[in-house]
Amino acid sequence: MSINVRLLQRLIAPLCFAAFFCVFCFKVEDHDLWWHLKTGEYILQTRSIPHTDIYSFTAEGKPWANSSWLTDILLCLTARCVGVENLPVPTALLVTGALGVVFVTMRRRGTHPYAALGALALTALTIRDGILPRPLVVSVLLSAVSLLALEEFERHGRRWVMGLPLLIWLWSNMHAAFVTGLMLLAIHALSEAIRHPMAMLKPSDGKRLWLLCGLGLAGGVATLLNPFGYEIWLEPVKLAGSKVFRQGILEWMPPKWTWTYFWFWTQLFLTAGIVLLSIRRVALTDVLTVCVFGYLAVSVRRHVVLFGLLTAPVLATHGEMVTRRLWEAVKARLRGAETRLGIVGEWAMVSLAIVLSLTLGLKAGVFGDKHQFGVGVRPRVFPAGGVDFVLREKLTGNMFNEYGWGGYIIWRCFPERKVFVDGRCLVYGEAFFNEWDTIYTGRSGWEERLDHWKINYLLVNYNWPNKALYKSPRWKVVHWDDVGMVCVRDNEANSALIEKHECGLTNPGTIAELLVKGERLGELAQQLSRKVAEDPTCAFAHENLGRCHIGLQQFQAAVSEFRKALELDPSSAGAHHNL
Repeated sequence: MSINVRLLQRLIAPLCFAAFFCVFCFKVEDHDLWWHLKTGEYILQTRSIPHTDIYSFTAEGKPWANSSWLTDILLCLTARCVGVENLPVPTALLVTGALGVVFVTMRRRGTHPYAALGALALTALTIRDGILPRPLVVSVLLSAVSLLALEEFERHGRRWVMGLPLLIWLWSNMHAAFVTGLMLLAIHALSEAIRHPMAMLKPSDGKRLWLLCGLGLAGGVATLLNPFGYEIWLEPVKLAGSKVFRQGILEWMPPKWTWTYFWFWTQLFLTAGIVLLSIRRVALTDVLTVCVFGYLAVSVRRHVVLFGLLTAPVLATHGEMVTRRLWEAVKARLRGAETRLGIVGEWAMVSLAIVLSLTLGLKAGVFGDKHQFGVGVRPRVFPAGGVDFVLREKLTGNMFNEYGWGGYIIWRCFPERKVFVDGRCLVYGEAFFNEWDTIYTGRSGWEERLDHWKINYLLVNYNWPNKALYKSPRWKVVHWDDVGMVCVRDNEANSALIEKHECGLTNPGTIAELLVKGERLGELAQQLSRKVAEDPTCAFAHENLGRCHIGLQQFQAAVSEFRKALELDPSSAGAHHNL
């Protein structure tokens, strides 16, 4: 082997892991991060762990078993050290480290480095959408460590598994996915029992099985040593059995047959196909791991991350076996050219690995179009402008808010203001979630529900389904930007605010209708001009002003506004279309 090839081979693994880091390091865009940060801050400040809801006025005092309380503290401390905007860096490092642990697992199984890195590249793309700065990333790392410990015990007899009960105890205080550790123990114990059915009757012949069962029991008991006792077990059970949440909350729905989940379906079918091709050689634990976590991932998209991570060694090991058989068949047909073919193969594999790492790091990571690579808070995701308005104008009374925005509002407004709802769905329950959905979608009785909760103002997205809000004389839009809007109840207490800030014709819920009909365009253009003067960073205002100029036959002015809109928001479909 030439020196150049050896040098390149040594660079492949570092290049790949640098690419993995780039894939996972993208700007903050997770809504639940904020209430986790606020909870960590609350625990550190009060030296107490809340057992009931403290963030909302609709579920205040209801039981809240927060299984991620310890991770919330760590998140808060990390944010204090590096800043919230820099949390993507430790998140990416943690997940890249988890892939490193899985890489070690693969190598200990005898998998070739190229096969291991190739499987990890697919895994990185599969799990990417689920990697956010939230407690789930702790489960990613601890799942990888648990898998390594069990693999070492099964294949090499190492007793690292003795530490699993302690690990699971720690895990149960950090994230609800601690059940994964127990499931891995159960898979290995079941595999041992199937391979050695008489072991249960002869303990002397089934030491491994009894040890795994004992560790599983010890781990299960250890999970009860937390501030909430057995209640942390109820969270996964309730979520798994809730039809309402699984139909209404995105991360608890099954993954769809869309390009978003292309890499997941690719890994699922590729792994299943390779296992079938190697069925005589595949270990029973591998089959069970693919079946169990494959079923969970197909049922709930949130579990795609764990599936991708835990089945990667199976894909790498047996994928390599299948590839080797194919390679041997090719060489057998080209007898006499083995040496030259081997050199070509080495260079081809090295080149492929380098191209793969660069593609991952640059195309999927740095220049990816779904997530924004780098540090910072992703713009136009959180209602920063709406919250700024609420705080600046000192709005009082109860608010109604978007489900996803609750966490951010908690971070910015608690304890002075409490939310209507946030991402802790189990705290609110199915009945309340249906009530929130009635208001959100504008079903019959939506205004009566707002009256029942004595709502004084709403902080919502102007694309929300309840279009009746815009035509109701009881509510006035007093602020809007690229993310959402603030509506207040039309009463005497809010009269001064309405007189000063009512948006008039620029109401984002009705402006499209005015533009289509071509009515009052001159007046609308004046109001939009005032809007962009007050808020020059609002791309939606520039876009609508451009459309207004088109209606007034002022094409140069329209082009100028559309270009400003694209400078502020390159993803503005309306501005692209009109240009």
